[in-house]
Amino acid sequence: MAYLNSKNIQILENDQDAINAAYQVADFALEGRNHRDQTRTLPFAEIEQFSQKGLGGLRIPKQYGGAYVSNKTLVRVFRILNQADSSVGQIPQNQISLLYLIDLMGTEAQKQFIFQQILEGTRYSILFVVRDDYQQQHPEKAAQLEKFIKIYQTSAKVKQTLNDEIGSKLWFPGWK
Repeated sequence: MAYLNSKNIQILENDQDAINAAYQVADFALEGRNHRDQTRTLPFAEIEQFSQKGLGGLRIPKQYGGAYVSNKTLVRVFRILNQADSSVGQIPQNQISLLYLIDLMGTEAQKQFIFQQILEGTRYSILFVVRDDYQQQHPEKAAQLEKFIKIYQTSAKVKQTLNDEIGSKLWFPGWK
């Protein structure tokens, strides 16, 4: 059964918790879907609800405090969200992909830090730092990427972690 952490973020423990949370977010998203669509407004409150209900941690491994739901449940959760509002179903997919990459390639320190941040409600986006050879071959794109990185490195703590622990791969909170 899901429970709340100290920051009032729901922590999912199993597949059923995830499905229940998805229906709650979908119900919330349905309320203003047509208005958001007509006014081309992004679903900020709905994405916040996604995080509050613990759905950001769908695929965090159990040993790090996540539910690590099955692929079948993952698909079902996003099907539920997309039926309510396709933007609410689309926006968080980047974070779910990131969780897979971190679990696959991250160091233990990276996993502990990033998974804990997500369980506390932080939303992440994915970005990679280009290598020097890419910068030489594609200077315009590399310059744009460096500008993008500077814009999103807003937290001194994140910047320190990026510099000290993550090295040539870059993950950062890009949604808040």
